[in-house]
Amino acid sequence: MKKSSLYQAVIFSLIVLSCNISTLAQPKMTSETRGIIKIVAEEYKISNGQSENWKDLISVYPIYKTGTGFSLSFLAKRNNQFNESDLLNGGIEIGSQIGSILTLRVPINLLTGLSNLVGLEYLEVAGKVTPDL
Repeated sequence: MKKSSLYQAVIFSLIVLSCNISTLAQPKMTSETRGIIKIVAEEYKISNGQSENWKDLISVYPIYKTGTGFSLSFLAKRNNQFNESDLLNGGIEIGSQIGSILTLRVPINLLTGLSNLVGLEYLEVAGKVTPDL
């Protein structure tokens, strides 16, 4: 094998390895969760929470009014890189925790950055809670 071919093989291997490592750090999400995040973020950006479409989204998804705007609720599974203060300092509210499963409320303006969160293995939009009356 020529020296340049070996060099190219090493560089290629390093690129593949670095891509795999960065992918492992991202929380896994279903296509449904990714779709909901996209729809909610785009509608909020367009209407600032003031349209009929926004009211429809609130009736279907776990979107809640907060002191500074709106948040979308999630279920998450944490991993060994989880650091509670990182999420809290980033503006994400942590709710109930049972073992490695926790609930989160993420401000709508932070939704597009969810794929970059470290410390979460899995992320899913929570179900909408409605009274049984």
